[in-house]
Amino acid sequence: GKENLKEKQDSTNPSNIIIMIHGLGGSTGHWEESNIAPILANEGKVIICFDWYSHGKSAILDATHVTHDVELFINQLHEVINSKDLPIKGRNFCLHGFSMGCYLVANYLTEYRDNHVDKLVLQSPWNGEIPGMLRFFIRIPFFVRLFRPKFLNGIKSTTTLKQILLELGTHRPCTDILHELSQYEHPATILLIASENDPKLIKQAAKEFQNHMGKKRSALTTTPTAGHHSFVH
Repeated sequence: GKENLKEKQDSTNPSNIIIMIHGLGGSTGHWEESNIAPILANEGKVIICFDWYSHGKSAILDATHVTHDVELFINQLHEVINSKDLPIKGRNFCLHGFSMGCYLVANYLTEYRDNHVDKLVLQSPWNGEIPGMLRFFIRIPFFVRLFRPKFLNGIKSTTTLKQILLELGTHRPCTDILHELSQYEHPATILLIASENDPKLIKQAAKEFQNHMGKKRSALTTTPTAGHHSFVH
C-alpha cells in the first residue's frame, strides 16, 4: 500500500530517482538505518523504498493461498514503478538491489525490458542458488525456526520464509537470466558491490554478474570490512 512506500527529497530531474530494493527478510528500515538512503537523499536524489510482500510493513500474504514466487515479487515492483502516486513512470531511474533484491531485479528486467532503467546497482547479489544441504533443512520448519538468523526478522512467518527460499531457488537458472539481460542495451551502466566478508556464494555471484554484463558496461568494487548486509558505517 501507499503507506509502505517512502520517498525522500523532491527533484524535477528524473535521473535523480533511485528505487532501493531490500533483500530477503529485510525492509525499508535497512536502507534508513544503514545511512545509504539518507546520504543519497542529502545529495538531492529522490529515494523510493518499499517492502516486499510479507516483509516489514507490507501486506502479509497467506502462504497457503498465495505463492511467494518470482512472478509475485516482480509484478509488485512493476506496480511500484507505474504507481500514479510516485514520480517514476515515464522517467529514467536507477534500481539499487541488495542480495535477493538483485536476483529479483534481474528477473524484472528480463520480463519487462524496462528501457527507463538507465543505471543498475547490485549490492552483494544473490544468484538464486541454494546449496543442496541447506535446501534439505529449509524443508523442515523446526530447523528454520531454530537457526533463522536475525537479519531475516523482516519475515514473521516461518512458512512464508521457507516458501520464498524454495520457490526462488527453483526458478530458471541465473545464468540464463544474465545471458538474456546481456543482450539488452539497458541498463547502460551497472555497478556491482561485494564485500570481502560476504559468503563465498555471494562473491561468486558478483563475478558471475560482471562476466555476463561485460567490463565495458559494468564495474565490480569490493569493500574490505563490511559483511553481507546493507549497512554502511
